[in-house]
Amino acid sequence: MILKRVCVLATVTVWALAVEGFSAEAIHHDLKVRINPAENAVEVVDDLSLNGAVVADDNGAYHFVLHAGMAPQVTTPGWRLEPAGGPVEADFFGINATTETVSENVPLEGFLLFPEEGAEEPVAIAYGGRIEHPLATQGEEYQRSFSETPGLIDERGVFLAGTSFWVPTFGDGLMTFELEVEDLAPPWDVVSQGRRTRHEATDDGLRVTTWQLDHPTEEVYVVAGPWHEYARRAGRVEVFAFLREDDPAQAGAGSSAVPRGGGKFGTLALFGTTKGFRSALPEG
Repeated sequence: MILKRVCVLATVTVWALAVEGFSAEAIHHDLKVRINPAENAVEVVDDLSLNGAVVADDNGAYHFVLHAGMAPQVTTPGWRLEPAGGPVEADFFGINATTETVSENVPLEGFLLFPEEGAEEPVAIAYGGRIEHPLATQGEEYQRSFSETPGLIDERGVFLAGTSFWVPTFGDGLMTFELEVEDLAPPWDVVSQGRRTRHEATDDGLRVTTWQLDHPTEEVYVVAGPWHEYARRAGRVEVFAFLREDDPAQAGAGSSAVPRGGGKFGTLALFGTTKGFRSALPEG
């Protein structure tokens, strides 16, 4: 099941980064997203605020990478975008990254973002393309193997994260974001980090969902699929359960495992199949 590995990856990373009171200079991404599972494709408009969190090179350019084939374009006056020639390696980012920033498993393209005199933020970058990295089985030498992917858009489900390079990546710095996913046909829905601030149907019956994360994090997740949703509160925590099949008993069993009192997180998402798998995605 695509969601099985997806949720485990999301949980480990987000929980480790959810530190109360943490603050740092961070890029902000205001993302408007459309997903086309049948075409394994995504379309994105990113209203990007650098907020002084990235250092420009000697020519005044900010360096970022994207998954190959995204064809980004700047639509904000006063900014210019140029492709970077040659392969993308860690030194492409200068002091903004380490040797672990780039990936050997995902094709990348580098770009140079130039502000002209008087340029203002945010700067809008529009892009889109296919992200399709099939699930690969790991751990076959053990009794319990698992499948994983750096990123996949598929009619069975969607997993996008930092490993997918689906958001402009300027190095190893932290980011905050608002993520709005439009035109999903129910029962499809989407989950990310943070708080769900919008969840409604448009006049044509399609779904619009928005997630917002104000705590700096390393990456932006999109976990999507055809789900049945259940919700309840456990103290200060709002608990969501997303199941592949309509099963109120399983949703109740999963949410009952959440400690009462709630802790410091405001949102918890549980995922499962009728075989009983579930995982949690807390607010960053």
